[in-house]
Amino acid sequence: MEPQTGLRWGVLGSSGIARAQVIPAINATPGCRVTALASRDPARGREVAAAHGIGRVFPDYAALVASGEIDALYIPLPNALHEDWALKAAARGIPVLCEKPLSTGAASARRIVEGFRSRGVPLMEAFMYRFHPLHARVRELVAGGAIGALRLVEAHISTDRTGQTHIAQQKSLGGGVLLDAGCYPVNLCRMMFGSEPVSVLASQEIDPVHGTDVTTAAILDFGDGRLGMVSASHRAGGISSYRLVGSSGTIEVPRGFLPGWGDVLDEPLIILTDGCTTARREIRVDAPSQYRLMVQAFAEALRSGTEMPYPPEDAIATLAVTDAIFAAAASGCRAAVG
Repeated sequence: MEPQTGLRWGVLGSSGIARAQVIPAINATPGCRVTALASRDPARGREVAAAHGIGRVFPDYAALVASGEIDALYIPLPNALHEDWALKAAARGIPVLCEKPLSTGAASARRIVEGFRSRGVPLMEAFMYRFHPLHARVRELVAGGAIGALRLVEAHISTDRTGQTHIAQQKSLGGGVLLDAGCYPVNLCRMMFGSEPVSVLASQEIDPVHGTDVTTAAILDFGDGRLGMVSASHRAGGISSYRLVGSSGTIEVPRGFLPGWGDVLDEPLIILTDGCTTARREIRVDAPSQYRLMVQAFAEALRSGTEMPYPPEDAIATLAVTDAIFAAAASGCRAAVG
């Protein structure tokens, strides 16, 4: 890598999240620049490249990965394509930032992680919300006893895709709301409890045309009476909130996964309520771009040669839970995790 060029990034595909959030975040991060893009649609690739000042457009993904012209790769492809292209990058020694979830299930995610570990190549799952200081502040409050012992985590995310044609509706590409969006509440419950659930109960509404889940709800049993209640829907308004219930109070985060998204310019808000007095306290947190913070953390780990802030094994653990949710919903019975 030439020092004057900084970290040269490649991007596979031109997905909406890449165009709207991650490519701008990379280009806004000091020492980082998207210098190459691969697209199966040449015209679309040239359009995206022109909009973001990307100098090189490759006609296919393989050509970019084999080019030797990048220092890091961002993969925002459909879930079912993550394993193939991540492992191709690992074989070339290219560090990868891969969109969440890392793959469609825990077994596939394990193959990816093992492929990178065996070659000593850095890998991180792009769960951008974890880098926003909002959640660190919530965890500090919980650790400090602000709501007593944490007993329940409720988390929901939804967006209305009724009548839309979207990749997240295609079963063959790893679509469905649980993998598209429900992995956020699952990941959050694991993060807040700091442990893994032992079993789950779940129910899903399946789209009769596409065969994918359009609504999923699950109860995650973390043992010792601790529960996570997660839900996600492609048939509800845009909400991304969570609530923690402790032995002496509650914490609510109205915009938990997408603070500052779209036209919402207010600082992210935490609402702390005392369970005895019902006294309500509002805590506001600065609202930097969580995508930029994610890219910055990834780039700093590469430059310093240190471990990623979130090990890729965390992706396996999240997908072990989604696997169990699918199994529980299909059987109508409790399913063990792992």
